[in-house]
Amino acid sequence: MLKNKIIRLLILSCLFTSLFTGCKNTESETDDSSTSSLTKKDIVYITLNSLSLIGIIGLSVGGYLLVYKPQQKISKDLKNQETKLNQWDKDKKRLKEKITELENKINDLGKLIESEYSEIQSRLKKLENFNKRAFSPPSSNPYSSNYNPPENYPKSNIESLSQMQNYQDNLLGNYGNDIYNMNQNSEEIEEMIENQNTNIVEEYNQNPRSFFDNYQNIRVNLTNETASKIFQQYFTGDIEFKEDKKLGEYFIISTNFNECYLFLSNNLSITDSKLRTIRNGRLFDIIGELSSPKIKAENIKINRPAKVEKHGEYWRLIESGEIDLRDIE
Repeated sequence: MLKNKIIRLLILSCLFTSLFTGCKNTESETDDSSTSSLTKKDIVYITLNSLSLIGIIGLSVGGYLLVYKPQQKISKDLKNQETKLNQWDKDKKRLKEKITELENKINDLGKLIESEYSEIQSRLKKLENFNKRAFSPPSSNPYSSNYNPPENYPKSNIESLSQMQNYQDNLLGNYGNDIYNMNQNSEEIEEMIENQNTNIVEEYNQNPRSFFDNYQNIRVNLTNETASKIFQQYFTGDIEFKEDKKLGEYFIISTNFNECYLFLSNNLSITDSKLRTIRNGRLFDIIGELSSPKIKAENIKINRPAKVEKHGEYWRLIESGEIDLRDIE
């Protein structure tokens, strides 16, 4: 635009100068038509007009060089900078997309690692339990060794113990060569444990009064802290029991496989308040409702005993049991 203005100004200047010079020449010819030579005044005038034209041309060229050229260069630089900024914006957007993609991959990898870690921990726990069951001699309770079954020990348990001992001997004899085959052997162990658990539940439900006499048992109660939190319905953390030989409301027995199970004391009176404690403490899942204000625990069917583990001086609940209040006579 500036270039066009300068060109127009230059053309107008030239036309103006030519027109002005032509007018002066016409005037000079009219005033002195007989004189063919120019006067000194005309020469000076023409010279001034020529110098004016040259000055105008010079100003036009100078304006072009001093104004238009730099402005053109600045416009070009600005355009280049704008192009670079647009390119940077595109690069920045692509970089953000790549960062987001990497973050998603990292999150997915973290979840995968966490899942794999949990799976490894679970397998290690199973292997640890297997080793404990397979290579630890059966005991009469969680704290003693060299256990010999009493005379009144159930025959089915003695046979299971004998089978387990034979299995241990065979496994120990081939331990060096067959250690990597434990996964297959563990299935057999788990099946034996499951069968024994079933036998224990059936044995309790058939005769709960004499059941505890057939096993080494410990009478326990909820710890004061656990009982207080359950009563306030503000329970967080582990459910723990302590030994209470006189007033214990629960019994813990130990099996051939060093599993510890929690049962209701057969003399315990079950009321709505006691059921609320059992339910809030997650000791047992409860099926059905009480048919009377108070019943004896020996009349309640045990579908599954609760599981506990020894922790220091206390026992800690690791798995809830299940009791059935239906069809109580």
